[in-house]
Amino acid sequence: MKSIISLAILIFVSASFIKPQKKNKGVFVEPKDGFYKEIEKGIDDFKNPNRKKKEKVLS
Repeated sequence: MKSIISLAILIFVSASFIKPQKKNKGVFVEPKDGFYKEIEKGIDDFKNPNRKKKEKVLS
């Protein structure tokens, strides 16, 4: 009985570690955190490098 409980805890802990890592691969459901917004901005700048240059000229 104890082995089943410890196995369930192990699965739960490992699942909680795996979930945040999947977000960093470019799948953003809701970027509430500023960290994820920065990654999204970095990906956006990588896709559109000219946009960054235009913003510098305007400012």
